[in-house]
This record gives sequence, C-alpha cells and structure tokens, in this order.
Amino acid sequence: MRTNQFKTAVLSVFVAVFLFGCENLFIEKDPGSNHRESFEYLWKKVDEQYSYFELKKINWDSVYQEYSLLVEDDMRQEEFFSLMFDMLKILEDGHVNLYSPFSVSRYPELAVPDSNYSTRIVRSTYLSEQYLITGPLQHDFIHRIDDNGQKVIDTLHVNGNPNDPRGIGYVRYSSFVSLISNYDIDYVISRYGASTAGLIIDVRSNGGGSPLNIFQLCERFIPADAGETILYYSRNKVGPGKDDFDEWIPANISPSGLYYPGRIVILTDRSCYSATSYFATAMKAVQKLRDVKIIGVPTGGGLGAPRGGQLPNGWYYRMSVTQTRSVDGDLDFELGVPPDIYVTQKPSDYQKNIDTILEVAIDEIKNGQW
Repeated sequence: MRTNQFKTAVLSVFVAVFLFGCENLFIEKDPGSNHRESFEYLWKKVDEQYSYFELKKINWDSVYQEYSLLVEDDMRQEEFFSLMFDMLKILEDGHVNLYSPFSVSRYPELAVPDSNYSTRIVRSTYLSEQYLITGPLQHDFIHRIDDNGQKVIDTLHVNGNPNDPRGIGYVRYSSFVSLISNYDIDYVISRYGASTAGLIIDVRSNGGGSPLNIFQLCERFIPADAGETILYYSRNKVGPGKDDFDEWIPANISPSGLYYPGRIVILTDRSCYSATSYFATAMKAVQKLRDVKIIGVPTGGGLGAPRGGQLPNGWYYRMSVTQTRSVDGDLDFELGVPPDIYVTQKPSDYQKNIDTILEVAIDEIKNGQW
C-alpha cells in the first residue's frame, strides 16, 4: 500500500510540475513588454527557484552583472533570445529551457548524439534477425559469429559445468517515455530468467521520460526477502534562499512481479538523461542487494524535476526545482551517475562493427568478479 501511495505521490508531483510549467499556455499575455523587464523577471525566477547553484558552483549574481549590461530594449527578438539562451546555458542543465514562438533554448551538450551507441552495430553483430519487440522493449539472446561466419547464441557454462550452458539476455530500452506494462517486463523475464546467466539492459542514448517505468523495472530486480527498499531521495526548493528546501522524501518500492535471478549489467552513456539517470541511481541502490553493475560512461544527469512559468513578453521558461541524492547521500549524481566500469566506444572497434561497451559487459558476465 505504501509503495502505491509513493508511486501516486511521485506521479502527482511530476504531473503538477509539468502543469505548473504549462498552465499558462492558453492564456494570452501582452507581448509588448520590454526586454529589460523580461530579463529581470527571468533572472530573479532562476535566482529564487533553481536547485543546483551550490553543487555547480555558479555565482548567479555575477551572471546578472555580466548580462544586465548587454540587454537593450531596442534589440531584435532573436538577439534577446540568443542572449538569454547564453545566460541559461551557464546552468548546464537539460531541464532548463526558454520557449519563444520561433525557437527553444537548450543545453548544447545534450543536443549532440553520443558516439557510444550504434543501433546498427548492436543489431547486425549481436542479435538475431528475429529479435523480439515486446512493448517498448527490444530483446534477444546475445549472439556471436562462429568459425563458419554464422550467428549462434553465445553461451557460457555456469560454475564450469558443461551440462549447464546458459546464454546472456539483451534488452534495449530506448526511451522512458514509452510505458512498460506488467506483461512486457514479465514476458522478458520469463524468457530469460531460467536460461541465462546474466541480463544486459541497454539504456544508452535514452533521454528520459516517465519515472513510473523506473519502479516497474526495479521491482523485478529486488529479492523477495529484501522487502521495502529505498531507491533514492528527493526534495523540493520551497523558498528564495539558496538553501530553502523541504525534507528529503524517500522513493520506496517493494518486490513485485517475476524476479530475475541472474547477474544484471546496465549500459549507460552521456545521452542518458532525466528518468534514465534516476534509473541508474535506483540501480545503485539495488546493487546493495544483489549482483548489479553499471558499465559505460557517466550519465548526463537531469535529477532535478522541472517547473516553469511565463515571462512578461509571453515566452515560457522552465528549470530544475528539486534535488535528488542517492541512498549513500551522493548529490553529485546530478552531474552524472558514475559507472562501476568506465568504458568508451573505440573508433577502431566501430570500424569492425564491434560495440566496445557491450563486449565488456558480455565479458563481465562471463568472467567478472561478482
């Protein structure tokens, strides 16, 4: 019951946050307000509501001194937008945006595709032609090319027992926007639970989406005897002061659905953002209960839920107004959830249709220390 209450609370918070940022979308405002007024309004809102100044060591007063000198009321709209784009970029946050009728500001680093994942290489080298698509999950047994140039299921012998060959499962989840049903995840686990030694969950280049999918996945990875488990903590910015936050609220879940008993590897890169970073943070907590490893590069962060409003000139804005920390108290996961094994894609492997990160994950399931 408590788990359901938490899920409802989390969904309500995210829906409320979204609606707060969009509540005025259908209310016409006077677009004739001057640039100075809109600049002052935006700077002050960020000053009072943004949640990660201290972590990122940003002096917002200094930002005001610099950009206030550059604002002129006779600037073209595009010039003013570009100036505010540059100002907000200082926050280095993908949940910070300015919306005008002609463009949207963003954090440029997250707009560049990550070079650590290639759909083409994964499908052509490691999966069969008939890989399965169950809801938003693409999955198959890991394959290898044999001496005859044919794809065969890659196997290992558990505890050196030649009579117990096991495969390795691979699950691709490309976006947390796509909801995972109970059937989707339970079907995947039923297919690989008894016949694999490990499961690779590939969330590289997953830009985020619904936090409810985090719980849907993690519930299947928590041992039955673990009971209620805290995945992470979050708190809200509630006042204008830099330290004006409410209490930390735990994200609790309990085991549910089919349980996957084997080793679990999560693949991450810098394009993992928002809900995907929450998922990586949550799996750091699950790691304390069972065999889990994160392999790749740090995620892109995005652990502050956004909220926004409207400027005097009619444009809209949003920014991160919450903080999240791990069960160990790590607040700097906002800068990127660190992997247990740091690996990047080698350009030489790319030319050979080899996924460097996936190869390390396969080897870790076969030969790693767990």
